[in-house]
Amino acid sequence: MNRLIFAILVLLSSIYFCPLFAAERVALVIGNNSYVHGTPLKNCVNDARAVTKALEGVGFEVISGEDASLQEFEAKVLEFRRKAQGAKAAWFHYSGHGVEVAGTNYLVPVDANVEEEFQVKHKTYPLDQILGAMEGAKAPLKVVVLDCCRDNPFGRGWSRSGASGLAQVADTPDGTIIAFATSPGKVAADGAGANSPFTSALVSSLRKPGLEIEQVFIETGRLVKETTGNRQIPWRNSSFYGSFILMNGGTDGVIPSPMLPDSPAPLAEVSPLDRGEVGKPVELKLLGEVPVLFQYCPPGSFTMGSPKTEEGRGFDENQVSVRITKGFWMARTECTQVQWKAVMGSDPSEFKGDDLPVESVSWDDVQEFIGKLNRAGGLPEGWQWSLPTEAQWEYACRAGTTTIFSFGNSLTLRQANFGEAIRNGGAGKGASLEKTSRVGSYTANTWGLYDMHGNVWEWCSDWHAEGLGGGADPKGPLSDVLRVLRGGAWNDGAVYCRAANRSMADAGGRSHYLGFRPALVPSR
Repeated sequence: MNRLIFAILVLLSSIYFCPLFAAERVALVIGNNSYVHGTPLKNCVNDARAVTKALEGVGFEVISGEDASLQEFEAKVLEFRRKAQGAKAAWFHYSGHGVEVAGTNYLVPVDANVEEEFQVKHKTYPLDQILGAMEGAKAPLKVVVLDCCRDNPFGRGWSRSGASGLAQVADTPDGTIIAFATSPGKVAADGAGANSPFTSALVSSLRKPGLEIEQVFIETGRLVKETTGNRQIPWRNSSFYGSFILMNGGTDGVIPSPMLPDSPAPLAEVSPLDRGEVGKPVELKLLGEVPVLFQYCPPGSFTMGSPKTEEGRGFDENQVSVRITKGFWMARTECTQVQWKAVMGSDPSEFKGDDLPVESVSWDDVQEFIGKLNRAGGLPEGWQWSLPTEAQWEYACRAGTTTIFSFGNSLTLRQANFGEAIRNGGAGKGASLEKTSRVGSYTANTWGLYDMHGNVWEWCSDWHAEGLGGGADPKGPLSDVLRVLRGGAWNDGAVYCRAANRSMADAGGRSHYLGFRPALVPSR
């Protein structure tokens, strides 16, 4: 009887696709070269093999597919979904052709024969279906990597919209990172060697011990930009706010919480804050284990303000040379409502949602938030919570760039949350949200900071002056009437979201477009 019961249980587990022993890390990797009706590719199968080996090296059980037809695509995705049940991480990687139609992304099987645009949804595999399968698997971390932004496989004549490359995914499912080999709407290189520039960079990054998952993609982007001379710039969307190290061997970068009653003693003399590294975040936890991730901004020099030729510039944006003499840390995202509630106990925001930015907070309110954190203690010696200075904010926003926006000289609704109706200086399709968006929904800049353009205006520590001050670590006037705001908001045109744009408001002012992001700055 016992044997019979066991046999029935095994049978039921196979029917309901619930393995008795689930792998902790499961991946599906597909590479397509041999297109029957479209432009063949050279490196995608090699890329898939290289990624498979790298993922296996960091503990993934990998399902592989090469030159997959639509039927094989569907079978592989179903197998992947079944095996990913109960996993801690699920990774989907695709190398091959991909196309966008009306804002929806499709992966192209090798047997797809598309003569008219309307046929795409019937003869290719929708990215949304991949995302749905991964959501169904319920892994806490879900990674989708798309090295499939090659040129249109079916020639220029078939598409009324002139589709090329892929579209950014506006609503990234919770716990998901979506990494694109290149910018939305752009075309990635297949590569002159055995692998594409993106795959070469990703494989290199996967083999570096101690990197957080976000750091893997920051490092990948840096390498791709470097090897292609900035001709190809990888992008990613992320709604993953946890900590996940692919290969042990480095510091986890977690700082004891200053808000928890059982916080340990202050850190040793050399803390994660003291040994900051671009792309390597640190995490603090507020009351209730609510995390705040910070990205490092190194010492350096930059030109603050805008040139006289910049469209939409204000009279108060005179260019000055600035030196940031000490590294500091900026919160990866704008302060969220769940973070605000952990410290303040209430939420004043008009648009409600734990992962939405807190808004309707005044400069004075934010000072109370920061004061509570500093009085709680627990940071390493020599560090304190603060609002960034105006110079620190623009330096972090630019992240080494000199263009109008940190993404280039135009801003699209796929790159930031701003107002379409008054989109001056912006470009691209789509409709504005007309409200705040979940933090981290758009692509980070090269230092790993999200939503530096749009979403909500961000308070800075400075009083507003009619002109910018240069030199070492400028802090604005000692007193004035209004406080500085930076970054633009969901209801503003792109011209107000420029890296150099300045605004101001009364320190007691509150509105559903006013928020902030905290910084950790040297106190000595």
